[in-house]
Amino acid sequence: MRIFLLQTGSIAAAFLAMAFVPVAGRPVAVLAAGPALATVAEAGGEVLAGSFSPSLVFATSERSDFVGRLYAAGATLVVKAPMSAGCATSKVSR
Repeated sequence: MRIFLLQTGSIAAAFLAMAFVPVAGRPVAVLAAGPALATVAEAGGEVLAGSFSPSLVFATSERSDFVGRLYAAGATLVVKAPMSAGCATSKVSR
């Protein structure tokens, strides 16, 4: 019984983790210690929408290395954005 629960828990954890893993070319939520807008601009992305905090924005890029570039630019956390994040679009360029 313990093995079954362990396997079931592992499978559930894997599905949960996949729900938050960013996918290249899809919107992501970017959390940064400073202004997230500057982080996205430095990484070469486009801001789709802001949020209640300047430290959190929703962004996208066609670059396959965008998530890595966000972390290199100072992002604290990058996760897959909710579907509604793409409602507004405003391009950020360097």
